Amino acid sequence: MDRSRGGPVLIASSEGGMNIEEVAEKNPNAIHTVFLGFDISKVKNELLSVFNKMNLNQDQANQALNVSNLLFKCFVEKDCTQIEINPLVLTNENKIIVADAKLNFDDNAEFRHKELFDQRDFSQEDARDVEAKKLDVNYIGLDGTIGCLVNGAGLAMATMDIIKL
Repeated sequence: MDRSRGGPVLIASSEGGMNIEEVAEKNPNAIHTVFLGFDISKVKNELLSVFNKMNLNQDQANQALNVSNLLFKCFVEKDCTQIEINPLVLTNENKIIVADAKLNFDDNAEFRHKELFDQRDFSQEDARDVEAKKLDVNYIGLDGTIGCLVNGAGLAMATMDIIKL
């Protein structure tokens, strides 16, 4: 989700296996971004262009487009804030598959997706985040032993902006 653009974006790179931030720092030309908005069909040609830049042939690019469409549908229908695929794999059979994924969901949509939120594995999360959730406060962990604990997302964002400045 790109806040500056007000909607979802696809960020892709053929240089997988590491954090996208590291790739962006070392080789910014390897990062391809497409603003999806809320109608992915309007950017089909842009997506195919990105997949071609990533050295996918036409069949592979079409498969990647199909995967993108399915992920976008999931993103919208399940109120996701992020879907991270790393890696998207080309098999020996020339098939594009999602080999690993991380999905984040909007906490405010929990009432619509109880079945998803019931699967949450708190043992995989920072204990401070889990405790903040129980207390119904917003918590943002920072480097070291400090964090930002506030009672509203707007206040959290303003506080983080002040800290960054």
